[in-house]
Formats: sequence, structure tokens, C-alpha cells
Amino acid sequence: MRKELKEAIASFRSLKRAKEGSREWHAWKCMNENVTYRLDQAASNQATIGLRVLIRVLRKMRAGTDAFHALRGEPQLAILESAFVFEELEFEYVKKQAQPPGVFFSQEDLPAAFKGQQLIPFILFALPIVLSCFFSSTNRANKAMHIAFVAENAALLHLVRSQKIKRIFDFAPYLIDHNWSYLLLEDELDDFTKLPSPGPLSTHHGVLYCHSLLLSSAYQKEEIQVLKEVKYTEVDMWVPEYAFTYIDRYLETLPEPEPKTIGYYSHGGWLRRDEGHTDDGLNIPEAEEQLLKDLAKFTSEHDGWKVMIFPHPREKKPELVEKTRAFYQQFFPDGNFALAGPDVRTSMSFEHVDIAAAAFSTILYERLFCGYKTLIGNYGMEHFPMKGSTLDGICFNSGEQLSTKLLELESVTRNEFFERYGLEAYRFDAYPYFVQA
Repeated sequence: MRKELKEAIASFRSLKRAKEGSREWHAWKCMNENVTYRLDQAASNQATIGLRVLIRVLRKMRAGTDAFHALRGEPQLAILESAFVFEELEFEYVKKQAQPPGVFFSQEDLPAAFKGQQLIPFILFALPIVLSCFFSSTNRANKAMHIAFVAENAALLHLVRSQKIKRIFDFAPYLIDHNWSYLLLEDELDDFTKLPSPGPLSTHHGVLYCHSLLLSSAYQKEEIQVLKEVKYTEVDMWVPEYAFTYIDRYLETLPEPEPKTIGYYSHGGWLRRDEGHTDDGLNIPEAEEQLLKDLAKFTSEHDGWKVMIFPHPREKKPELVEKTRAFYQQFFPDGNFALAGPDVRTSMSFEHVDIAAAAFSTILYERLFCGYKTLIGNYGMEHFPMKGSTLDGICFNSGEQLSTKLLELESVTRNEFFERYGLEAYRFDAYPYFVQA
């Protein structure tokens, strides 16, 4: 482990000296300027955050817990994820489309591979960062996470070598150090594969380096033509990450949705803001609230239309049920809406509404994948969708545009919807997995 720690520290320091425009320069920029979701909004104002991250990492290094789990697959293939939570789901996902992996790495648990060794060299590396966080607020949260990044990537390098890993399936490429992870492991692996979620790459993956890139939506295929810092050797198309948990339902003949029903799919922006989550600059809380106002206005002016709200999982917590209902009630004081119950699984309920409308959610791409009419509110999103994109026709950024599109789609069948807007490539039957089946 001493060797890998030294290599990781040397690589980390070399990023600072990288030539502008190089891959290393971009990786360093990601680690310093992109939003880290591993610390909350308050971290930027806490002078002791560097020390707290160091203590947290040291506890992991001494914990004696597992740095990885064995799976029922090829021992030289591994999954890399932020935590152990999704290992069974992701194992089955890869297994259906490639060789099954035999190892699962949890990023936050990787420091356990140190087994209590090399603590002093690591502390000596981390102390200048702790002091920098204490005396300067510039990029404080990101700098604090550098401490964790070095420990985790040193451990990952060690485990790749000791476990003789040849391919990694990275399910968390949105983590801001994962371009550095690729650069560090590029020559150690035959294939560092990245699997972004089906939303726009430009949101979290404007810079993305890998051997193999596995896309999960047709819009991403358009994006890679223009995103200059998305670099890969091979590209392929896989189904959205959770698709195998719901797609069988939509292969059957289901009842057609009731006309004049609108589904609002929440990203929980208001709750994330209230809970102090890091602001990612995507304007989601404001966009969602504007969409709710526009939906309320539309249903009040057009007879027979109803809105069903599908809350985000974090809004469904038992202790938040009343708070969630009160939040949505303020937009629909006449009660002209329904709130899907806590047991309703959104991805298993697409046929409950005729037309979907949301401001930001991967569920929109999953709904298109399953073959249902969908509209996207791109309020305040200047760079989405790309001009001339296939998504142009189903986006709206005002109440007037929303109203026009809802009335236009009222008499359009699902098949006509996909044909009218040229969205056939978004539907499941266009994906290689189903074409080859």
C-alpha cells in the first residue's frame, strides 16, 4: 500500500502542474470547480471541514471493514460505485449485457484497504489541505474532499493490482474525482468503462474520460458529437440503469392512460433546498415551482384536465408526508391534483397518466424508453437541449408553450407522438439489447 499511496500523491500533485487544456488539467479543474455531492451546502462555510474529512477517512482506514465485496462473476471484472447499496441491482444489470463481474468496490469504503497502515504518511500529506481549508474559503468543500480522493484512489489502485482486475464498470462517473481515477488507472486496466445515467451528459459529464463509454439515451449520442472533452475509445448503447426492474411490465399490453391526465414527476428540488443540499446551479427548485404554477393555471383554465404528482423518494419519507402534501397544496388550493401514494413506484406506473411534465428528472428518459408521451420543462436552461436536437420538439420554457403542447398532444396516440417528434430511438425497441433479443 505504501507504493500506491506514493503514486497517488505524486499523480495528484502532478495535476496541479498540468498544461492548460490537457486531460490532467481538466481532471484537476473538475476536482476543484465541479459540485461535490458528498458534502452539503454548509461545508463551504466550515473552516474545520478539512479536519473533519481527514478524521472520517482515518476512521475508514482503521475500521477493519470490507473495502470490496465478492460477487458471483468473473474475478477480473469489477463494479465501482459510490457505496455498497446497489450491488445486487448493478450486478444483474451488467450480467444481462456483458460478462458478470466478480468484485464490487464501494468508493467510500475503499480506505479500509489500508488496514491501519501508512497513516502517518497520509496525515502528513493531508495536513496542508486541512490548514488551507481553515484559512481560506476558496473551493473549501472541494479541497477538503481531496483528502478523501487520494486515500480512495490509492486504495483502488492497490486493489486493482492485488485482485488482478482487468475491467471496471464505473457506475458513479458523476463523482468529481473519477476522471482522475481513470488517468491513474488507465495503464493498469484493459478497460475502464463508464456508465452515465440517462440524463444529459452536459449536466455532470461535460468532461469524461474512459476506455469504453456506455450511453443510455439517444440524446447522449447527439451530445458526444459536440462535447469535446468526452473522450473514449469505444462507445455502445445499454438500457437505462434500472430498466430491467420495470421494462417487462411495458412489454405487455397495458390499458391506455386516461385522456387529459398529466403526470408531474418531482426531483424534490424544494426539499433538497430546505435540507441544505449543495446547490448545483441547475435552477431545479425554481424551475419546478414555476412548472407547478403553470400546471395549476392550465388546469384551472381547461376543463377536465387533472394532475397527478409523483413525489421523489425523499419526499415519501413517513415523517415528510404532511409537509410534502402541504407544499403541493399551495399550488393547487382548489385541490385539483392527486398525490401518488408512498407505495406507488413511479417507474411501474407510467400508464397512470397520458402526458408527463417535469423540469429535471432521469425518470423522463425512462418514461420515453417505455414508450409514453413526455414533455420537458427547460426553464432557465440555456444550454439544454442542444439546438436542433431531437428533444427540441418536446421541451417548453413557459406556461404558454406548455399549454400549447398539452392541447396538441391530447388527441395524439403514443405511437404518433414518437413519430411526430422523431423520438423512435428513445424507445426500448430501438436499443441493441432488444433488437438482438
